[in-house]
Amino acid sequence: RVYGDVPYGCVANGGHLYREPLLWGVRCAIVRLRADGMSLQAISDDLRRQRIPAPAGGDRWSKSTLQRICDTHDLLAHLPVADQPASTAPACTDTADSDRQESRL
Repeated sequence: RVYGDVPYGCVANGGHLYREPLLWGVRCAIVRLRADGMSLQAISDDLRRQRIPAPAGGDRWSKSTLQRICDTHDLLAHLPVADQPASTAPACTDTADSDRQESRL
């Protein structure tokens, strides 16, 4: 059940959390970049260059937001994907080597 803010990359429906396919892909990319050793500042700069809006709106991603995404990602990975056409739902297998080949979002 949802009792607070909805985590980035998720949507709440009927009191339950689901992965939002498009934003979940951004979340996965953030986690991969951090796992590959990129600094939070560099990830923030990269997101800003790509004009990916921050969760609170605007173009500035805070380091604490990025760290929270990384810290909570494994806890949320079990969530089902919200109903979307299959073509829009990105695969996110955080430990697969094939997903680690992408160095940028």
